[in-house]
Amino acid sequence: MPVIEPGQLPIANHRVELHGKLQFAQTDRTQVRRSSIGFGEAVGAVQKHHSACCCTVGCAQEYAGQPTMKLINQELIDGLIKRATAVSRRRSNFNLHPVPEDPVQRLLVAAKLDTYFRPHRHEIRWECAVVLQGAFDVFIFDDAGVITGRIRLGKSRDALGFEIEAGVWHGWLPVEDDGVFFEVKQGPYDPAHGTTFASWAPPEGDVAVPAFLARLRAAGVGDRPGI
Repeated sequence: MPVIEPGQLPIANHRVELHGKLQFAQTDRTQVRRSSIGFGEAVGAVQKHHSACCCTVGCAQEYAGQPTMKLINQELIDGLIKRATAVSRRRSNFNLHPVPEDPVQRLLVAAKLDTYFRPHRHEIRWECAVVLQGAFDVFIFDDAGVITGRIRLGKSRDALGFEIEAGVWHGWLPVEDDGVFFEVKQGPYDPAHGTTFASWAPPEGDVAVPAFLARLRAAGVGDRPGI
């Protein structure tokens, strides 16, 4: 069994051992199995001896010319927040999947408190998300725009994340600044047919957005905040 020495990273498609403690197999770019110590502890040990592991936005590490791990670390998150602060949309995405045609879309989303996620639904694909930093409210709506559920996501909140089936109207609302979530959904990316935006919610950039957001923040189950 090969051993990861200080300064090395695991090679894809091999079982490896870190200081005799961690055994795991990376059979593709996404799957890692762990045993006697935590994965975060293992990554931290490698980072301590290999400064190149500290990825910046858009950076993927390689060892011996082979794809290895893409690290989701605080540097990446801080870079996304900095980018979100600088753009008029007030949020920023980082795709872990290499191409839009990937069958599993995997991305990080950083959001400022005043960004607007227009309520929408995915017609034929499920969606899964986990909050990594900050807090968000996720709303579920019926076809008329009436709120049927409001869940607060984040550490020490109602939940950390969710999975939602296809065809369900939903929307995100940041409740803390500099929030970040990790999202997974079925691919490939299809901007023409993948997502339908609610007609009862204003489009991004519309003058009606601030008023809609104010109503949404005050709304509860049974309310209809839409236009």
